[in-house]
Amino acid sequence: MKIPVVNKAFAGRSARSFTREGRFDEIGKLIKKGDFVVIEFGHNDGTSRPDNGRSDCPGSGTETCQYTYK
Repeated sequence: MKIPVVNKAFAGRSARSFTREGRFDEIGKLIKKGDFVVIEFGHNDGTSRPDNGRSDCPGSGTETCQYTYK
C-alpha cells in the first residue's frame, strides 16, 4: 500500500494565522472525498502579546476550535 503524504507545514504559524493567510484554503484545493487530513499545531498556538494573529483560541485550554471545510 502506498500512502502519499503532503507536508504543508510553515514554521511560526498557528491555527489562526493559517486561516488568515489562506493556507487552509490551499490544502482544501488538494483534497478529495475519501482523503484523510491530519493537522497539528504546537507551541505557536500559545499566547502572544500584542496579538500578532498567532494567539490561541480564547479560554482555559480545554476548548476545541473547529473549522470544517465542505
